Amino acid sequence: MIDHHAHPFDRKPGPFEPTRLAIDLDDLDGGRPTAPVRPDTVWRALFVSRLARRFGVPVGELAAARAEHAVDYQAHVRRLFSDAGIDVLVLDPGWPPGSERHADDFARLSGCTVHLLWRLEPLVDDLLEQGRGVGEILAAVDEHVGSAHGRGFCGFKSVIAYRSGLAIDPDATTARAGSALRRGGPSASKPLRDLMFQRLLAGAADTGLPLQVHTGFGDSDLRLGSADPTLLEDVLDTPAGRHAPIVLLHSGFPYQDVASYLAAARSNVHVDVSLVNIFAPANLPDGLRRVVGVAPVDRVLFGTDAYLLPEAFWFAAVMLREAWQVVRDGLLAQGMDAGWTTAAEHAMFDGNARRLYRLDGDGTRPPASPDTSEEDRG
Repeated sequence: MIDHHAHPFDRKPGPFEPTRLAIDLDDLDGGRPTAPVRPDTVWRALFVSRLARRFGVPVGELAAARAEHAVDYQAHVRRLFSDAGIDVLVLDPGWPPGSERHADDFARLSGCTVHLLWRLEPLVDDLLEQGRGVGEILAAVDEHVGSAHGRGFCGFKSVIAYRSGLAIDPDATTARAGSALRRGGPSASKPLRDLMFQRLLAGAADTGLPLQVHTGFGDSDLRLGSADPTLLEDVLDTPAGRHAPIVLLHSGFPYQDVASYLAAARSNVHVDVSLVNIFAPANLPDGLRRVVGVAPVDRVLFGTDAYLLPEAFWFAAVMLREAWQVVRDGLLAQGMDAGWTTAAEHAMFDGNARRLYRLDGDGTRPPASPDTSEEDRG
């Protein structure tokens, strides 16, 4: 499996804390729980239960079993990725910040080939904090986007949904962006962010590198209504929006039908299934059925969006494989040709990502960049 959307994980073993997996940021401080959190959600209870079963111990003995297995941490991590069937990772190193410097560690620990994405917002956020003008920010974005492929990045990513939402104004201009910044106020950066997103979109169209766009649910600092993929339609109708390879992340959950429709209606739009594997695993077969029931399977990609805990990669991949088995069996029961389901499985788990990100070569390991501002997972 090519895990085409994931984040860096712990490079050293530490206490096993399932509560680090959370979408409520009020419960976390730097990725650590601020207070004990009971496993009172299906997804967390299932994560713990499945992992205990993998180690062959009762749930109450999981922490001790994990500590024993993680004594040889590299061997432990490699077993997890091998069991999950993940052999290629496309990592977004924007969170935790500065993780691009450790790409070789992630490859060594996981046994996977590692490729990296370039994320827009750390650069823009940093330059805004420095008080740079629109022209300087535009030049910096153009420089980074134009050189991304040469620096070894295999694609782009934007979490503009977290910053100003997906209702991107296709008529944003440098003059409007500068005027808004000078006026100030809560939404002062929106015209600038809209403009920079369009520069990123143009760069994706020019280079052919895919652009991942966060859609749907995420961390609790996201306004869900601003992450509806429907809001992208205006910018998708621009020349760059019609040509850039675009990946709508997380199947836009809970807007799966919208994201799937956009992938079906626009030949350059793809839909990703990730994150829901962790935070909505009980709903995954139904969500996956809705995605593949509308979107062409050659535009569907699978990922984990796992982070911090290597066990999360294992869990998300296992949940995804089991969900696909349920969907596949349902299709076969409806009379679908078995050869079609086999080809679709290969495409969604491997072939589509391999083609879209051009992953036939060695893993990319770009050097450290100054993009180290705090970020949402996305």
